[in-house]
Amino acid sequence: ACADLIGAFFLMPETNLDCGASRAAPDATKTTLAQVLSQRRIVAVLALYFLTFLYMSNMQVALALLTNARLAWTQTEIGHVFGLFGLVMLIVQGGLIGRLTRAWGSIPLVIGGSLVSMVGLATIALSHHALPLVGGLTLLALGLGVVNPSLSAIAADAAGSGRQGTVLGFAQSAGGLARTLGPLLGGLLFARVAAGAPFVAGAVAATLAAALAVSLKAGDEGPKRSRQ
Repeated sequence: ACADLIGAFFLMPETNLDCGASRAAPDATKTTLAQVLSQRRIVAVLALYFLTFLYMSNMQVALALLTNARLAWTQTEIGHVFGLFGLVMLIVQGGLIGRLTRAWGSIPLVIGGSLVSMVGLATIALSHHALPLVGGLTLLALGLGVVNPSLSAIAADAAGSGRQGTVLGFAQSAGGLARTLGPLLGGLLFARVAAGAPFVAGAVAATLAAALAVSLKAGDEGPKRSRQ
């Protein structure tokens, strides 16, 4: 993290060309939470962050519980599948996401990635053998690998000029709230309902995220049609 901070400071150029003027009149550019929540598009983006991080953090806790209960896996096997999960996300985000974004755009990627995540979560919920469970986890990693970077692009676009940092900060806070609630929800569903219940709930959250992204896409296409 420290190396990342140093690299960003020295190697990444300032993208806000009016940053000097903004510092001279900070009150003119201040964006409050109430102003953010008054805009439907940004609220949808915050909800997307919340739902995505909810099913991701839910999985991170419940997967170890499910694999131990159904497959008697120990820390070694669980570590291996989490390693596979991280490797798939690294390949997607490190080598593929740029090409995919140029070809399809951020919102379609969030729609497709959320649906792929939903299929992966549902597959995990129904799995009682190693092969389908690993397949479902791979699908989930593919979906999240596409969705996570695309969410930042959508949030920056929805924020408009001059307040990307504020909106992205609120979006990260929505994700942080989900990271708090996700493990609690996953543990509760596992203990009180069934071993696969956290993943069913995650599949529902991923489906809702896809629906929200579809609404954002429809909102984009409406003004385009009116201009034509």
